[in-house]
Amino acid sequence: MKATVCPHSPPCPGCPSWNRPQKNSEKLLRLQALIASQGGQLIETLQGNSSGFRNRARLAIRGRVGNPKVGIFQAASHRIVDIPSCPVHHPAINTSVAHLKHAMRIHQIAPYVEGPRLGLLRYVQLVVSLKTGQVQLTLVVTNKKDTQLLGFMTTLTESMGPLLHSAWINENKGVGNAILGPDFDLVFGREFLEDDFAGRQLYFHPGAFGQSNMALAGEMVKWIDEEIPKHKSILEYHAGVGAIGLGLIENSISYHANEISPWGLMGLKKSLDQNPGWSSKSEIHVGMDHDFASLTTHADVIICDPPRKGVLASLAKTIAEAKAEKIILIYCGFESFLRDVEIILSFGVFQLSRIRPVALFPHTDHIEIVAVLERKRQ
Repeated sequence: MKATVCPHSPPCPGCPSWNRPQKNSEKLLRLQALIASQGGQLIETLQGNSSGFRNRARLAIRGRVGNPKVGIFQAASHRIVDIPSCPVHHPAINTSVAHLKHAMRIHQIAPYVEGPRLGLLRYVQLVVSLKTGQVQLTLVVTNKKDTQLLGFMTTLTESMGPLLHSAWINENKGVGNAILGPDFDLVFGREFLEDDFAGRQLYFHPGAFGQSNMALAGEMVKWIDEEIPKHKSILEYHAGVGAIGLGLIENSISYHANEISPWGLMGLKKSLDQNPGWSSKSEIHVGMDHDFASLTTHADVIICDPPRKGVLASLAKTIAEAKAEKIILIYCGFESFLRDVEIILSFGVFQLSRIRPVALFPHTDHIEIVAVLERKRQ
């Protein structure tokens, strides 16, 4: 994968391995040692495009009135790097940022200033539907009742025209590093951003988790689909909007989905509502994953796609003792994967058959890990 020239690197820290060929990293070597100890297979890393792949971005808004900057912070600082022509962003993201800056200049909107906590606009979240090319735009503001917002949002929506799917306001008055506040107000457009994903129709509220590299994540999920046997009872922890589970319901006996995010649950429920035939064999369990550990008792296949921190040891132990035929682990946290899989394997019930790394973030050393564990034959 030969990358294009980046006009922002350095000082932009977003792609630390920019244009450097990826060799066997320490992470891959550790995975190789792990799978070898189990007699399994480390499958070749799944890779995709090295430019234009990022369809979801959260960008800081800083600078001055009349000269806004939209980008990411330099390492270990709040010094912003303006990235108007980011080559890893979907082109619609860069175009949307240009429209945003234009509207800010017209209305003399003040970007956020960290120290004194002044200014109106803190961040922008931009999500591109690969199905339509439209953008779901969420502006994080310090005061959603500011009188400048109405005129500014009118100019922005008119400027973006058909590129804009929807525009949202999210108020964040906090002093920490959290980007989004708890509430979302729809200003323009439709509530859910629709997308086709590995044969699924997904619905994203701006508060829901979504992959930043949807095209490659879709290839990853297609590979997971091939690992799931038909006519089985499926349990999925951290189901989100249903990016994995929705494609498995039709050929399953039953599908149990656990999720805690209200925004992810909204999208998941909407998908199920669009397919009434699925409702009779689907059940959603709202809350923390470990509160539903008992669901492992009746599952033939367990899918677990936790956040970076992984799962509690108690849930890993429960999964290790489940009657399931197969466990699929999808982890973005490398160390948490090693910790949790070690707990599961220590019970001696399952063996680690296959690991497939996925390079969801080219130009970095990050790898998503998909691991397949199968029950040992007696």
